[in-house]
Amino acid sequence: MTARDTYNSSVKAAETNLNFGGVAGNAAAAPSFGNNVNQFPSIAALNLALQVGQITAAQYLSYVQASKMNAQVTQRAARDVLVNSGDLAP
Repeated sequence: MTARDTYNSSVKAAETNLNFGGVAGNAAAAPSFGNNVNQFPSIAALNLALQVGQITAAQYLSYVQASKMNAQVTQRAARDVLVNSGDLAP
């Protein structure tokens, strides 16, 4: 697997986790709603929680921002590995 393959795989995984899967991380830091066990819940889980009244709009925005930032950190780390491998065109 090349550095480019690793980068592409990491970016795809971060996007999938953000939108559908969530990221477990520190379970003690997981927002408490429904049956959530992810420190960084997926957008799909947050949309559902908001629709059924398990979280407020302010909580929704906060959780979405945290989940997006986590995905960005993952993608940035993958990009840094790619650049360090000599592949300078992410």
